[in-house]
Parts: sequence; structure tokens; C-alpha cells
Amino acid sequence: MSAITSSIRTVSNRGSCYGERAGADLSAAHSGEFEIVLCEPILEEVSAALRHSQARKRIALSDEELDRYVQAPRYMADVIDPAGVVVQAPADKTTN
Repeated sequence: MSAITSSIRTVSNRGSCYGERAGADLSAAHSGEFEIVLCEPILEEVSAALRHSQARKRIALSDEELDRYVQAPRYMADVIDPAGVVVQAPADKTTN
């Protein structure tokens, strides 16, 4: 089992309802079934969310364990810089 999947399962065992599914998804990515693309703002948002007082009540990890958990996806994802990327979303028909 990869260290990343192990890290995800650690969170799962400590109270996260999404940990088991996330571990399966990361295992699938690790085996090449799909590619993960992340950026620094996403990793920072995950880190902040996991450190929120409500999350800390449900996930009893040390700060060091949370750091490892947030950093783990870097080893299997393409981390991109979204600056300058223009994304056009289709117009929502209900707002036009």
C-alpha cells in the first residue's frame, strides 16, 4: 500500500467519512486509471479546512500528521500554476 493511501486511511480511521473513498480514488490514480491535477490554492484550502475547529473535533491528527496528509497528493499529482489560465464555463440557463 502506498504511503499516500495509508495516510488517507489514517484520516478515515480517525473520523472522516470521506477518507475511505478518497483512499480508493488515490489508489486508482496511483495505478494510472486517471490523472490528478492540483494547484497550490487547492492544497492550501484543504489544509485550512482540515485545521478548522469543526474538522479538528472529528479528525484527531497532530499538526505534523495533517501536514503529511496535505502534502501526500503532491507525489502523485501534477501541481500546476493556474495564474493566467482562462476558463470559460458554459452560461447557466437559469441565470440568463
